[in-house]
Amino acid sequence: MSTTTAAKDERRFVRVPFTGLATYRCGSRDTGGAVCLDVGRGGMRVELGRYLRPGRRLLVSVSGLPGQNERIELKARVAWCRPTTNPSVFLTGLRVFHDDARSVAGLTELFYRGLEQMGLIACASGDGTPGSEGPERPNEAGERPVGARWTLLRVGQAARPSMTAAMAVVAAGLGQITTW
Repeated sequence: MSTTTAAKDERRFVRVPFTGLATYRCGSRDTGGAVCLDVGRGGMRVELGRYLRPGRRLLVSVSGLPGQNERIELKARVAWCRPTTNPSVFLTGLRVFHDDARSVAGLTELFYRGLEQMGLIACASGDGTPGSEGPERPNEAGERPVGARWTLLRVGQAARPSMTAAMAVVAAGLGQITTW
């Protein structure tokens, strides 16, 4: 039996793997880059090139999403920050504030993008009703709209899934999610 006590896991929501690039800003001049690792309804885990004190407030901007030219901006707080074996990389948990509808919609969009990266859902064409024709194609500029309808690929439903339905599909299909 180990004599070390593990830190209490305070996650309340599932998270899915999500790969993306982000920038963050704390204050007017303190900025940096981040690599997104996973996302859930409560927040996201990122890799940073420096230590950030837990409790610090950030504005996180996720960009470079495939098929989308706009950014998703989220207000967040550093929940924890830990060094890795590489002294210039820090794993960081960000708790996203749900203080406006755009924050919730943006975080939900990133969650769906994570499910899309896992091959579990695809952007649906048309109005998302059963019988619609396959995945939505990006427009001429290569953009997909934020809030687009999604199709569950593993179960063949053509309606935008609820977060609970999507989590159930991921859990049953791949088992690659953990509790956030």
